[in-house]
Amino acid sequence: MRHWDWEVTTDEPVEVQYTYTKGEDGVRYYPDGSGLPPSPSSVELVQFTYQGKDITDLIFELVSHKVLDELQSEISEFEEEGGGYDWEDYWERD
Repeated sequence: MRHWDWEVTTDEPVEVQYTYTKGEDGVRYYPDGSGLPPSPSSVELVQFTYQGKDITDLIFELVSHKVLDELQSEISEFEEEGGGYDWEDYWERD
């Protein structure tokens, strides 16, 4: 499970738990002349938490699909650019 801090108009961010599935690259041409189109990556919003309280049902009931789609796109772009990986976390210093 992955986490995202959703900055909305509250004092603290809403924590979003989600799953991310990377899309697959397509194959332009196989030897027989056929091909395979690329598949898009996907983000599934699983749970929303605010100040330690589960507000998932509330979010899905009150927030428009357009806003949730924008959130999924923002998370997907973040993941496609490398996500939360920071090479310095794995760099040993002397």
